[in-house]
Amino acid sequence: MVGTVGLIEGVTGGAVAAMLIKRTPLQAPDLLVTAALILTIIFALTWPMERVGLYCEVDNSFNPSDAGGGWRSLIHSRDLLLIAALLLLAQLASPLNPIS
Repeated sequence: MVGTVGLIEGVTGGAVAAMLIKRTPLQAPDLLVTAALILTIIFALTWPMERVGLYCEVDNSFNPSDAGGGWRSLIHSRDLLLIAALLLLAQLASPLNPIS
């Protein structure tokens, strides 16, 4: 599910970037400024929500020694191998689709 959402976000982001370049006076270098502006808006909305108490973060008590066998679990899981292969193929195919 995570890989699928990432692919959908990548396609959507590419479409939004193409729309911004075609329909506004923005050029490709301006997209970095646009991304910084979007991140600033997200921060400006998230910070007051946290201060008001609309959400709270959970304390992370993760112990790195509990995560043993990370790569071994990837090799032994057919589902994770399929997700990794799909993500690899998506990354290989992305340069073939020009934004123009």
